[in-house]
Amino acid sequence: VNGWVSSMDKPAGEWHIGIAHGNVEGIGPDGDQRYFNMKPQDLKNAGLHTWLLGHIHVPYPAPGLVGTPAFFMPGIHTPDSVKVRHEGHAWYMELENGKDIRYESIRPGAIRFERIAAELNDEAGLESFKMKIEKLSSSSLILNLELSGRLPVDLRQHLSAWLQEISSSFLHLSFDLRDIKEKHDLNQLNKHWPEGSLPHDLLRQLLETDPRGDDAQLAMQILESI
Repeated sequence: VNGWVSSMDKPAGEWHIGIAHGNVEGIGPDGDQRYFNMKPQDLKNAGLHTWLLGHIHVPYPAPGLVGTPAFFMPGIHTPDSVKVRHEGHAWYMELENGKDIRYESIRPGAIRFERIAAELNDEAGLESFKMKIEKLSSSSLILNLELSGRLPVDLRQHLSAWLQEISSSFLHLSFDLRDIKEKHDLNQLNKHWPEGSLPHDLLRQLLETDPRGDDAQLAMQILESI
């Protein structure tokens, strides 16, 4: 789609800048050829000083100060989803006749996205997780938490209340506790069944052989259902 540029007249003493929208082979992944691929050599052979390209959210070239790259990609000026981990990117460029382009990488974005996955299975792990999240506190951060694991009821309730409490420390905080299952322990068992009863003895033995509580959880569900 840009082959015609090479045959166009390009008067001397003027800047000749190409503007195009699409991917450059080797820059952005495009296995099924959907992103209007251009070849680096075709861009170089067009007879322009440089190209300014869009569409692919990958900055190019590597940060530098002076030179005349065949093309520039700004990336994306501010993140637009949790898949974009950087703070945003753009090029500040100065062009002067007879000299190389001066260009500088700048970070114009005011918003950041981050996704954190954590498996929580005990109080120590929960406290470590809380310290990590508190350090990220920022009014410009959109934080998504993918949580899993197994916690006692009281710790699970504490986690839910704590997340609600700190949500105002972020631009936005999203989380889902459905994948954190209820963890049974002996203290909880004593609240459900009298010590010495058949259910109590059965669940106690299951907890002793499987501290994670998966077998006890299943047994508890069956006992409660009948």
